[in-house]
Amino acid sequence: MLDRRDNPQTKPRLDWKDLLALILATYARTAPLVLAYCVLMLIITYVLLYVILPLLAS
Repeated sequence: MLDRRDNPQTKPRLDWKDLLALILATYARTAPLVLAYCVLMLIITYVLLYVILPLLAS
């Protein structure tokens, strides 16, 4: 008699919704850190382009 775990038809397949939920659950803790990092990089880029470079050019 075959074991049910060895039968590929009884294995649950990952749907795209399941995969999306898994990714969101995995990155739920690190998402605020990534968002803060992106905002910080935008602020630094703005300051560099519109404050420091005009001062250097003048």
